Amino acid sequence: MIRQKQCVVKHNYQTKHKTKYWNLPNESYPRKNWSSVIVWNNSHPKNNILTPRFITMSLGKYLHRFSWLDDNDIGSVDTKWNWLVGEYGDNHKASILHYTLGAPCFNGFEKYGHNDIWFYYKNKANNIKQ
Repeated sequence: MIRQKQCVVKHNYQTKHKTKYWNLPNESYPRKNWSSVIVWNNSHPKNNILTPRFITMSLGKYLHRFSWLDDNDIGSVDTKWNWLVGEYGDNHKASILHYTLGAPCFNGFEKYGHNDIWFYYKNKANNIKQ
């Protein structure tokens, strides 16, 4: 039986920026930003390793890089589902904007684009009556 794969946007890029929010280093590495939007297949046999204890004891880079999975265990979806603002150009047809370098509310990050969308939803969320 063929099992369905977990699916991600398979970003394959070298970052254009040496730092990100709070002046943290922004390094390129294999499978960078793949884990930021995931469609999981919880029944995939290789995911049985993912117990709460295993996750707690694992390094973040092991988990973010899906190190327990082979490339053929991971399917792909279109980049519009995880558009990297500031790394890629503007895309007004993107379905998910990922402010991976820093959100426009941080000084200096408003230059990366799509600010209007971010502030629109921030203001909309602030106006929700509780």
